[in-house]
Amino acid sequence: MKNIRKILLFIAVAVCFVTVGFSVRGNEHMNYSNVLAEALSEDSINTFFDIGRGKPKIEWNQDYTYVKSGYLPSKYEINSSEYTLALDVKAHGEDLRFRIEVGRASGKSSLAQITVDSKNNSVNLYNGSANLGTYDFGGLFKAETWYQLKIVTKDTQLFFFVNGKLAAQMTDAKGFKGAFSFRSVGGEVYLRNLVCYETADIPVINQYNTVGILAGGDLVTLAGKKQNITFHPTTDHTYTDLRAEISDNSGVIYEEISINAIQGNYSFEYIPRGTAGNQKIALYDGNTVIGVADIYVEARTAVITEDASFNNFYNTLIRQVTTRNQPVYTLNGHTFKMHMSWLRDHIHMMEAGIYWQTGYKEVLDFWLDNQHPDGYFFEMIVDPLSAGGKSYTEGSDKEFYTDTDDPNYILLRFEIEADIEFLVVNAVHMEWQTTGDSEWMASRIPNLEKALSWIMNNPERWSKEYGLPIRGSSVDTYDFTYGHNTGNRRVVWWEKGMDWGTPMAVFHGDCTGFAQASCQLAEMYRATGNNERAEYWEKVSDNVMKNLFAATWNGNYFAHMLQVHPKLEDLPEDWQEDLAGDWTRLSYSNSCALNRDVLTQSQAASIINSFKTLRDNLPKQETVTGYADESLFAEWVTIYPSYRKKEYVKYDPGNYINGSIAPFCGGELARGCFQWGYADYGYDIITRLKSLLERDGGLKFFYQQNGEIYYYSGKSSGGPDAWGAATVHNAIIEGLAGFNSSSMLLNSITLSPSWTVTEYDNVYASVSYGENNKYLAYSANYDENGGKLSYEIVGDSQTITLKLLMPAGKIPQMVTINGKAVNFDKQAQEHSAYAVITYTKQSNADVDMVVVDFENGTLPDQKDPSQQGSELNPWITPDPDYPYNNHTSSSNKLLKYGLFALEIAAALVLALGTAVFLAKKSLKK
Repeated sequence: MKNIRKILLFIAVAVCFVTVGFSVRGNEHMNYSNVLAEALSEDSINTFFDIGRGKPKIEWNQDYTYVKSGYLPSKYEINSSEYTLALDVKAHGEDLRFRIEVGRASGKSSLAQITVDSKNNSVNLYNGSANLGTYDFGGLFKAETWYQLKIVTKDTQLFFFVNGKLAAQMTDAKGFKGAFSFRSVGGEVYLRNLVCYETADIPVINQYNTVGILAGGDLVTLAGKKQNITFHPTTDHTYTDLRAEISDNSGVIYEEISINAIQGNYSFEYIPRGTAGNQKIALYDGNTVIGVADIYVEARTAVITEDASFNNFYNTLIRQVTTRNQPVYTLNGHTFKMHMSWLRDHIHMMEAGIYWQTGYKEVLDFWLDNQHPDGYFFEMIVDPLSAGGKSYTEGSDKEFYTDTDDPNYILLRFEIEADIEFLVVNAVHMEWQTTGDSEWMASRIPNLEKALSWIMNNPERWSKEYGLPIRGSSVDTYDFTYGHNTGNRRVVWWEKGMDWGTPMAVFHGDCTGFAQASCQLAEMYRATGNNERAEYWEKVSDNVMKNLFAATWNGNYFAHMLQVHPKLEDLPEDWQEDLAGDWTRLSYSNSCALNRDVLTQSQAASIINSFKTLRDNLPKQETVTGYADESLFAEWVTIYPSYRKKEYVKYDPGNYINGSIAPFCGGELARGCFQWGYADYGYDIITRLKSLLERDGGLKFFYQQNGEIYYYSGKSSGGPDAWGAATVHNAIIEGLAGFNSSSMLLNSITLSPSWTVTEYDNVYASVSYGENNKYLAYSANYDENGGKLSYEIVGDSQTITLKLLMPAGKIPQMVTINGKAVNFDKQAQEHSAYAVITYTKQSNADVDMVVVDFENGTLPDQKDPSQQGSELNPWITPDPDYPYNNHTSSSNKLLKYGLFALEIAAALVLALGTAVFLAKKSLKK
């Protein structure tokens, strides 16, 4: 009956949709992305930039215009030596590169030039032909983002501001002034809102900014990154009592340094710290101020090693996550920018994006405010008239998509999925941690509880038999229903006698994600003082994990899918043949489980060793007919072995979701390796991913089993490359660099750097969130000959747990903090040895020097690295002649035979009851 109702409902909805489509959506969907300012003539651009002599103030506030590569006409002179130009700039494409020149309006050379290059994350200053320095901005400028620029001249000084922050300063020694030029370099640069006014209108310049005291340093620098400053006197005066005084953004003086002359120059060294933001270096001769420099100390997530190729690898990952074309929507009263239109993928990118970007709360508010009344979340913004949009709506019931106030967009959810609810919980928890906005978090708890409760109380989402979430059987977390290769994403409840339906299964990735989200919801409840609900959700999480291990743990890792409705034996025979192999299929979400705080050490080690064993015994590549002679190029599989029945999974064995190699699996696996004591394996994965990125210019979404880029419908990868880049970035920041925050705004953090497994002896690393200026940074030094590890730590974190990895074959001997020996724990984790200590940081103005002396040896419970994986059950290599496996867990067998026994008992009782009834009836006659 339920099936008949669904079919009738579908037909009715289809008729209504077609009718409305002809009447409401008859107008062609206009693509505004091409409606630019191409219509502007060269003369109108000239007029735009013709500031003109004697015009101290002029404004141009159209939406925007744009210039392609080349100079704009140089005819904009200003009859003033003190003026400010302000305008908004945005680049189209991957790079933002432009040059601003202040000096003579005629002639081939300009005397003061500022070149911004987002590709190399730098700003270059020139005075005439002399390069005054290159300043690292580390991704400050990003394509497809508007920035307000201010170019301020005052006497012979030139100042360059970005979004109100001083970015660069220089002196135009020859004093040419009164002209402005603009050049875009490579690609298109968009401009708007030009304003020119006298500098006196804004008090931005300190009167002492007249000496080049930062000739050897950076005007914009990273918190915690040591600076070497040289002061070049402009006269022959000899200073006998020269000192520098450095104050932070809150006015606290955190450094006072006496400066001595070396070969006629005066140099000093300091570590930028304190409250990040605008800081000052004041130069004193005795008690007389002779100069003040404004600097900007930036709180930013960064990694800098001695190896330029590694630094470029890391920065490329950042660019992949942040510079893709991020759509901006105005829907149902909300304006917000997403990484892409799929909420699921957006959240996966958000996991790395929180370290630089802002605006995530606006995204979450939109989806939370548009939660379905039943409790589930929609997961994508769809243009229903596009080819992709039509395929989505055709594969979904109308119940699972809804209109917005923009006729060009609908909201849609794939019915088979069971992950979007727990992902939204993850995202709200992340936003709370990065912003510290507890009031907002508390206001969103009802949405989150409603979503998780919808899963638990919906028979099409929850198995009472197993006490676990269920989904339409698919390939790992992907959105294609097994058994239907037409793009179907529906759940059609399978009744007896049906020829087809949606096989429903327990999928381990949904379960570990649900358990993690339950714990996060409990943490949020506890922060609001509601301990009763916190305890409830903690119990839910515990029960899910106990049930999951009982149902799907195959001895080494989580089995892929456990068919629950119908049971495996009740499915069509050719489906059974394929799905029976799920007991030994290793899939991507096992790597995710490592990072969800739901495993014990032995469970995590078993999963890691399973991937590691696969790496060391790479099986043959899969083909439609069997197996090739060559082996897989990497172990970061979406699923292995793949499904053989292409007609039921849509993709050939070894292709796309059905067995390709995915960097997002490699990134999750590497991150887990660092957490669970396998740093050497984690770094091995990162090194191989680095080689892929260098070969292809960036990481791709999927790779074929032979290592070549996977092409889907003519496009590389077939998915968002930034997803993989985000997971690999976090494997570096949270794994290799070791920043693992356990509280809001980095207040409490575990710092566990693993650079001792790399070739780098000197590393700078820092962490911050895009939403605020809180940070933690360190400089690490590895002295192998001296037997020491040293860390200079600065930042805002208050409670720091140091978990410091020793070099191979070494154990910690002594730990000192700021020269004082402290008690510490020697901790073994698998074959790794650590020095562990928790301490309270007194002030962000302090530099904490932590030194670990080490010696040869192993800890008593430290495992032999050559034995890693020996405790595993034998790895099951697919037989090329019969690539299926019919293993059934003992718990499932017990359940199966137990139910069978109950069925027999029930039948006997029924038969006996019937016999008694008939006998009584016969006696009455």
